[in-house]
Formats: sequence, structure tokens, C-alpha cells
Amino acid sequence: MKATAVQNKLKYFRYNKAKLGAKPGSIFIPQDALPTQVYEYHFNADALEELGPVDVAEARSRPAPAAAFTRWIDVRGLQNPELFDWLDRDFGIHPLELEDIASRQQPKVEEQFGHLFMVSRMLYLDSQQQVVNDQLSFFVLGNTLITIQETYEDVLEPVRNRLRNEMMPIRKRKSEYLAYALLDAVVDHYFLVLNDLGERMEKLENLLLTKPRREHRDQIMHLKHDLLAIRRIVWPTRELANNLLRNDHLNSQDDIKIYLRDLYDHVVSLMDHAENYREISANLLDLYNTAVNNYMNEIMKVLTMVSAIFIPLSFIAGVYGMNFVRESDNGEAMPLNMPELYSPIGYVSVVTVMVLIALFQLGLFWKKGWFRRW
Repeated sequence: MKATAVQNKLKYFRYNKAKLGAKPGSIFIPQDALPTQVYEYHFNADALEELGPVDVAEARSRPAPAAAFTRWIDVRGLQNPELFDWLDRDFGIHPLELEDIASRQQPKVEEQFGHLFMVSRMLYLDSQQQVVNDQLSFFVLGNTLITIQETYEDVLEPVRNRLRNEMMPIRKRKSEYLAYALLDAVVDHYFLVLNDLGERMEKLENLLLTKPRREHRDQIMHLKHDLLAIRRIVWPTRELANNLLRNDHLNSQDDIKIYLRDLYDHVVSLMDHAENYREISANLLDLYNTAVNNYMNEIMKVLTMVSAIFIPLSFIAGVYGMNFVRESDNGEAMPLNMPELYSPIGYVSVVTVMVLIALFQLGLFWKKGWFRRW
């Protein structure tokens, strides 16, 4: 499961070159696709029958539930090609829609082949607290809902638990409301992901104010990448929710429009959060650069003070390092040629002067406040 999550983390788009020149509706199953498992839920206000998991061949042999039941076919994994044949022959799914199932799509909604087709993106955190991006496809065909996802993990378990509770109103609703409930669960998890990213940014800000590290910069860049990918998902999700609200795709039940309006409000709020976090991440990068520059300035300040102390000391040492003799070749005294070199206290005197100069400079730097952090 861990390897599966790593394969589906937020990543850059990669076009499948095998599609070049292929006819429309050609299906290319990803090489890392998981074996297909099919779950089913048949429910009404009085009963729930939960079936699965089975492979596609066994799922095709299952009898359809009675007309009084709502049927949810929960498909996980795309490895089995028989899945696409089953969807085509038994449910009338168009080849263009089947192609979208097996390829990476942005959130959208369509109703052009006699049924409703939606694509959304599931975002959640794996065991390593990395953001995972999975595709979830919906088909609403009368009283049957089909959902198809790439991996076994998802964010739909709260809806399944509501179905298992006979007191929940969802048991009295039809496939349209179930599709809304699943989409709402997907959108709600966007908030959880953004909340986690917000907490990471808050911790990073505190660390950057104390002592910035190179790994902090890498974390900021990773956050910026995740937030950009989330923004690219939230914007088309808003169009999906707006399309559902303006058109009667899911309005066979009278009051579902109220819930769709609430879903749209949630997505608009997500857009605001995503934009705010993107600005914060940009500010964090500026804060990192500023902190690093200040830290480098402090290093340069220390080096400058050390150099300033040793400049006069080096001058004195250089002067007394000159080789002048006391007497000429004729034995005549030359008193101007550093007589202190021959003084019994010459060395001590020069060292004392050098120490006093260094102490004077340190006191001057302290008085000017150069020892305080910027």
C-alpha cells in the first residue's frame, strides 16, 4: 500500500505517447494499475446488502438487485481489461468515457450519452503525510451508481458508514443523492489536506525566524508544488459544482439543489484557502531568503570586526619585522634605526601596545552595538 501511495502523489502531468495517432476511445491501462476489485452495495430504507470484493468476472455474474433497491458498484483498480468490456456491454458506457477512466483527467461533468458522467480528484494524506492524488469517476445510470478509482485507499469510508447505519437519511435516497454525498466527502477532504499544509507552513515560519536551514527551503518548494497542484484541482471542481447547480444533472429529487449549493460554497471557500496558502508559501520563501541574508550579514560582520582588529596589529608587526641594523659597516651608531628592538622591554612593550589597541577596538565596537544580533 505504501508503494501505491508513492506512485500517486501529486506529480507533473505526463502524456502517454502511445496515444499519438490512436483512434478516439482507445484504452491504455497504466503499467502500475492495481488488480481490479469490485464491491457492491444494495440498499433502501429498510435493508443494506454489502457485497465484495470480487473480480470482474464474478461481479458480472451477480444478479441485479430488485427495483426497490439503489445499487452502488464500487470499482477499485484498473488492471483488468475485462472491466472496460463489462462497462461497455452491460451499462452502455461510451468508449470515450472509458478512455477518460484510464487516463488522467481534471474534474468535469458530462451528460451526453444518456447518463451522467463525472470525474473528480481525491486528495488525502498517506502514512508518510504526503499528499496523494487519485482519480474518482462517477456514472449515474438510473438507480445505479458506478464509481471507479485507481487505488484501494480512498476518502469514501464515512459515506459507507452512513449507509451501514439504518437511521441515516441517505438510506432513503437514490443514486443521485449518493453521488452528491460521495462528491461532498471528496471535497471535505480537501479541507483536511489544506489544514495539514497550513500547519506545516506555521511550523516552518517559526523555524525560519530562529535559524533557517537548507532543508527548510526544500520543504517550502515542496509545499508550493503541492499548493499549485491543489489549485489546479479546486478550480475545475468549482466549475463541476457550478455545472451541477445550474443544470438538472442530479435534480431528480426535489431538495438536492440545496445540498449542491452548499457544495459549491465549500469549493469557493477552498479556492480562497488555496490562494491564501499560496501567498503564504511565497512569503515563506521570501522570509527564508531574508533570514539567510541576515545570517550571512552577521557572519560578514564578525569577519569584518576580526579583520578590523588585526589590521593595526598586522601593521605594527610588519613595521617591526623590517630588518634594520643598529650600526653601520664602519661601526657608527645609527640611533634612528629602531633602537627599541634592542631594549630589554621592547618585546613586552610592543605586545602591550597591540593588546591595548585590540581592547580599544573591542570597546568601540561594543559601544556602537555591533555585537547585537540584527
